Amino acid sequence: MSKLLLVTVGTGTAGPHSNLVLGLQNTLGIVQPDRYWLVPSGSVDSTAVADLVRELHPAGFEPWSALEPYCCISQHDSIAHCRSTVAEVLRHMREQCKKGDRLLVNPTSGTKQMSAGATLAALDLEADEIQFTVGERADGVVRTGTERLECFDPSEVFVSRDLRIAEELSAAGSHLAAHRLLARHARAFQLNALDLQIVANSGNEKLKTFVRAHELATLTHCLHEWERQNYEAARQLAARCNLPQAVPARAPLQALAEAAKSSKPHGAIVSDLLATATLLHRRGDHETSLFLACKALEGGLRLRIMELTGLSDPYSLEILRSLPLRQDILKRAEATSHDGTTTVLGLNQVVEILASLSDPLAVAYRDDWRIASLVRLRNEYTHALRPIDSSDSQAFLDLVQNLFAAHLPLPAAAPRPAFA
Repeated sequence: MSKLLLVTVGTGTAGPHSNLVLGLQNTLGIVQPDRYWLVPSGSVDSTAVADLVRELHPAGFEPWSALEPYCCISQHDSIAHCRSTVAEVLRHMREQCKKGDRLLVNPTSGTKQMSAGATLAALDLEADEIQFTVGERADGVVRTGTERLECFDPSEVFVSRDLRIAEELSAAGSHLAAHRLLARHARAFQLNALDLQIVANSGNEKLKTFVRAHELATLTHCLHEWERQNYEAARQLAARCNLPQAVPARAPLQALAEAAKSSKPHGAIVSDLLATATLLHRRGDHETSLFLACKALEGGLRLRIMELTGLSDPYSLEILRSLPLRQDILKRAEATSHDGTTTVLGLNQVVEILASLSDPLAVAYRDDWRIASLVRLRNEYTHALRPIDSSDSQAFLDLVQNLFAAHLPLPAAAPRPAFA
């Protein structure tokens, strides 16, 4: 693991007990970087100081290029220019880093704008450590020979920033992006509820922030898998997440995961599909909302045919032949059979069979032309390049929810845990 250090270089503040060149040399002696870059201002005095420093401490000095020893800050009173110049050097240094190397920034020397700009650049480029050279002071400046380092680990700044961004991403439905943003800060924590309580009472704010990032990375991953109907993965993630808002989701996800293992339709899954479709509609993802609402509709109709006849996929031809169905309905079912004993049924076939049995759900479906029209719209979207209007997505949701409310009692969908 190597240490790569960037040091800004000013002209120094005059004082009988301070010498900038020796102070910078002492700083390098304390840090012992494997490689270092000097960033002076464009002032002749500043570059002269840098020249002396690299002569006194040649080991590890890295020139900016074959022609220029330094990337100088030409506008040392502009924070924006200082920030961009130091960022350019840091990007160059980052390219030199190998796995495990540490990127260090010491912005002590130079104008206040140089220090501020260098600190901002260090945060922008996510340096591993920001160092300030401090020591005993005389006449307002550090007395040469008393130098020591005041080091700041900016990782807590990075994780706090990413927690704010992740919350916005998750609220917009980008749970996977939020998870990936936080996962890079997560540690291999194996904490139970008691451990978390100990951390919460410890007063260690940095540890609490990292633990929160770890837990929220798990929660957002759970929400992502939940919305994909990957219920088993979501169940496992909820079980690992110790946040209070995740605990109530464990039992519903357990039930959904068990239901998904069966080929038989289940009311909890139909309710969950409708709940997810509603969430996606609110976020503006009308295409996926329409698709899931149609999936819920089909799941509800298949649930009803199972309740009435015991039939589920693959559908028994023997049971179908025992039902009071028209011959054309039976022939279409037999035509799609691959083994002569079972068959598959499409959405319209399920509706026809239920309607033949005078089921109110199927009758209401057939009597409302808008439902069939929106199902066709789903099919068009599957095969054609076209967006779905918000009004169509909302209309389909309303129709399916009202249809089920009147004719198919369903369990309430479990609420999704919030990012908090």
